[in-house]
Amino acid sequence: ATHLRIPTWMTFINWFSISSELPHGCTDNPIRLPVQLALQPHPIPFDKREQFCAFVVSNPTCAIRNEAFHHVNAYKKVNSGGALYNNIGGQLELKYPGGGCGDLSKHAFFSNHQFTLSFENSQAPGYITEKVLHAKMAGCVPLYWGTQTDSDFVPNSFINVSSIKSVDQVVEILKKLEARPDMCAAIAATPLLDEPRRQKALHMMSVMSQRILR
Repeated sequence: ATHLRIPTWMTFINWFSISSELPHGCTDNPIRLPVQLALQPHPIPFDKREQFCAFVVSNPTCAIRNEAFHHVNAYKKVNSGGALYNNIGGQLELKYPGGGCGDLSKHAFFSNHQFTLSFENSQAPGYITEKVLHAKMAGCVPLYWGTQTDSDFVPNSFINVSSIKSVDQVVEILKKLEARPDMCAAIAATPLLDEPRRQKALHMMSVMSQRILR
């Protein structure tokens, strides 16, 4: 093979940390969060979270994402912490533009929510950014719109809505999830990565490094 796929989400992880602690005193974004946060459940379980759904977006160009926010927000308030549709009294703290907000402030914001609307800017095969990673590291049940993800992430660790035909389906999916808190708790407690997927990512980065050095 002449090409390697290193998806964007991989660059948001500190793959070599053994810590479960967030970086201290870091206001940069993006930053790399410890891989342990993607390998273990979040300490705040689904049923202990006080807020319904979070949304952190700065880019307004994705029409289906915009529509999904408005439809779900009409059903129940969606807390928007980014620049787009902000309704929490101000944008989450960030030092540099891009990425919706600072990654640590986004993690803290997500950690109090049960669900997230985690939609990519667009759909393309293999295009997976940090959207679902950050929501899962914070222990949410993300509704993800983008591409197929089974080769990257553990199945049933979030809800993939990439094949929806209408944003009305997002509200219907949320209603069905709310009727099954036991299932939501199981999804929230299923880490995004397992050991085989961690090893696969490390191998891909090793191959990339060897090719660069050659």
